[in-house]
Amino acid sequence: MSLKADTRKGDKILATYERTFTHEEKVNKLKKFNSVYYNGNAKNWKICRLPNWMEFYGNSLQKELDDKLPKYYRKFKQGTIVMVDYGVTVGNEMAGMHFAVVLSSKDTKYNKNIIVAPLSSKYHKGYVDLGYEPLLGAEKLFNDKVSNLEKEIQNVLTNLENFEQNHELKKHFSLSPATSDFLRKNNIIDLPNLKFTISPDKNINSDFKNLIATIKKLDSWVEFPDLFEFVSYSDTLMEFSDSLIKKATMLKNEVQNAKKLRDEISKYNNRSYVNVSEIRSLSKLRVSKFSYLSGNISVSKDSLALIKSKLLNII
Repeated sequence: MSLKADTRKGDKILATYERTFTHEEKVNKLKKFNSVYYNGNAKNWKICRLPNWMEFYGNSLQKELDDKLPKYYRKFKQGTIVMVDYGVTVGNEMAGMHFAVVLSSKDTKYNKNIIVAPLSSKYHKGYVDLGYEPLLGAEKLFNDKVSNLEKEIQNVLTNLENFEQNHELKKHFSLSPATSDFLRKNNIIDLPNLKFTISPDKNINSDFKNLIATIKKLDSWVEFPDLFEFVSYSDTLMEFSDSLIKKATMLKNEVQNAKKLRDEISKYNNRSYVNVSEIRSLSKLRVSKFSYLSGNISVSKDSLALIKSKLLNII
């Protein structure tokens, strides 16, 4: 093809992108895509990922048009390993979810885009060899995370134990005859000893909680000082113990998730390589931490120097 013919083709494509299309023209242009989207081979990984990608693209574009995109973005340090959604592309372009290393040197919360280079577990000519550095860094980070979470759990359990010992000192409330008479008139025979068991089982204290709820529905119950003291103390007891138990349960779940992710990472005992030929600037909307538990996993300064050197050679 001559240069002149190539230029005419380029002008035609540019003109197509600059014009406004009618509704009918838009429908016609989507026919081929719709055919692939709805009738394409479901076993093909690109076809399989198209629905999620189009949902993300549509939502992101709508937010942009409605001026509802974030005002501030996560700030990434150079060398941080992140998870990137490269989307569904054509040909051999990088696509799908991949780990990548951040190359932007002076990122801020105002930057909407970030420069990254994808990681691979398979070597190809021109890739930068990082060895086992990302794997070892991830394992160390998760081990530290598990250790810190287990310490937090121990602190919560200690607080629960201390709380239980303290509330034992005030286990029985003596009510005045007037208060007892008030309760009996409202079909509450008498208050039992303050029997409240600190346990993650939500049903174990159901009778006790129902009793407190019933008393609080009575008219003028607050006019009896000893009854008011009993209900107030019981509310404090339930709220505090429930909050501690909830936190302990949450931390235990985080420990299990962290251990699961750590074990998954340990399976990938391959070396890591940086595909510098696929370096690109992407929206931060497509970039995230590997996991909410992962913190920041980074490559060393020496590895960054190798990546930069390789980039200089191919530019």
